Amino acid sequence: MFKKPIRYWSEHIILSNLSHAVGGFGAAILLQYYLEGSAFLSAIVGWLALGFTLITHFFAWISK
Repeated sequence: MFKKPIRYWSEHIILSNLSHAVGGFGAAILLQYYLEGSAFLSAIVGWLALGFTLITHFFAWISK
């Protein structure tokens, strides 16, 4: 079940690190925005960051 994504991430190490860093940054923006009521960036940026992470993970799951 996890063999394809693990192989994909091992072949695309920079994309893997970038995807996880962007996802964490997006989650931090959204948590700050929705829990505190204000963030240094718009919530749209946080949602776009999480969307990027979901898309890259989707590509990892459907890889050959």
